[in-house]
This record gives sequence, structure tokens and C-alpha cells, in this order.
Amino acid sequence: MDELAGTLKGIVAGVVLFCFATLMSGPAQIKSLDYRVIPLLGGILFFCVFMGRAALTSWILSNRYHKDIGRKEIADYDPHDECDCLAIPDSMIAIKRFMDIIISSVGLMVSVPVVAVLSCIIKVQSPGPVIYSQERIGFMRRPFRLFKLRSMIVDAEPDGPVLAVAGDRRITPIGRFMRKYHLDEIPNLWNVLKGDMSIVGPRPERQYYIERIIKLAPHYTLVHQVRPGLTSWGMVKYGYACDVAGMIERMKYDIQYLRNMSLSFDLRVIYHTLFTVIRGEGK
Repeated sequence: MDELAGTLKGIVAGVVLFCFATLMSGPAQIKSLDYRVIPLLGGILFFCVFMGRAALTSWILSNRYHKDIGRKEIADYDPHDECDCLAIPDSMIAIKRFMDIIISSVGLMVSVPVVAVLSCIIKVQSPGPVIYSQERIGFMRRPFRLFKLRSMIVDAEPDGPVLAVAGDRRITPIGRFMRKYHLDEIPNLWNVLKGDMSIVGPRPERQYYIERIIKLAPHYTLVHQVRPGLTSWGMVKYGYACDVAGMIERMKYDIQYLRNMSLSFDLRVIYHTLFTVIRGEGK
């Protein structure tokens, strides 16, 4: 595997350097574009050479892991098996972060018109701020502010944290539409860009619920060994949790993701999430 990874890196690096040399030695009209192309080629070269091995290794190993996921019933899953602590290669963390920055940057730029329209409707339907922030617990149990488009009335939890349920009167009409298609989570991309979150990872919870989950499932703390995600394997397989019992059930899928974490698994989660959004299966 190491030999194959090294060969792949050499081939890709050679192709990139060949293109670079061709541009530098080409006609005058091509040379005029050199300075605009150099940063892009430099980024591609860095990505391929220094991160190619992690991507290749992850793709090869994931074939075996994903077959196990398809065969193994979640009811038979022991969350403690082989997951007392995570051993994630630095190269994989780097390439995952690289993907987070690219996807979140593009997502924020593309979603500007959508956010602008939704913001106007939110202001018309309900007084109060357009952006709503809430403290969540993230990587290594560090608190951070999670940003969302406000889908409920102001002061929706006067007596403490209360999870949304079907037919919840606190949800505004536009909020119901946004939650159905997960549009209220677009500002989460800012959290991803900042480094508070990742595109794929266990969904972050509030300290109030974490304390109650840990009393029943102490191994929940394992999810804090990675950045929380905009989407997760738990959200794909289980969906929205309406109570602590549901959070614990969904956590089993998140621990399963941690045990089989790979770049191809991330792509699989993103693929299923896109279909969930298109079908409007949010709550």
C-alpha cells in the first residue's frame, strides 16, 4: 500500500509539474496568464503530494469498513468496542479540514441570494433578529456559538431548553419551510469555515442535554474527539431526535462513524444528506 501510494503521489506531482513547465515555456499569450495560474497549480501540487497518501489509504481501507457497516445491525453494536480513543492520522485531519474550507467557502458564496430572501421573509413574519446563535459543545468539549437562521419566535425557551416536536407552535411559517429543507442551517457553514465544525461529524449538542445523555451513556464523550458536523451518519440513518432517548439512539450511528472514519465515508454521508434535503425530510 505504501508503495502504491508513493507511486500515485509521484505520478500526480509529475503531471502537475509538467503542466507548470509547459505554461512557463509556451507562447507569449500563455505566459501572460502564468501568474494567475501559479497559485492554483501550487495548491494542487500541495494537495496531491502531501495529502494524496491519506486519501488513497482512506479509500482502500473504507471498502472493508463500509461492507461491515452494511452487514452489522445497530442493535448488536457495542459502542465500547475498539473505540476507547481515536487514532486519526494527521494527514487525514489535514485533508478533511482542506475539504471543509473549500466546501464552506463555496457554499457561503452560493447561498447569499437564498439567505437574503429568507432574511426578508423572517423579518416580515416575526419580529426579532434574523440570525440566531446558541452555545454548543464541540471538539475537546470546547463551547462555541452555533449560528442558524431563526426559525422560531423570539424567546422560544423561557423556562429552559425544550426540543422541537411535530406541530410545535413556536416555529414560524417560514421557519417550518426552512427546517423541512435544512435551510436554517446555512449559517452553520460559517462555523465550518471558522473551524468550530466540520462538514461531516457528530451533530453538536447543548451542555444541558449532554449532561443528561452522559448519565445514561457515558461513552457519549467519544464524539468530542472530532469536530462536530453540519451533517452526520446519525442524522442520515436516524434523523432528528425529539428527546434524550432519541439522542442516545442516534449516537450509536455517530460512534459507528468514528470507528470507520474515512474520506469516502464522508462523501457517502454528504451524498445521502443531499437526498434528504431534496426530499424535504427535515423537522
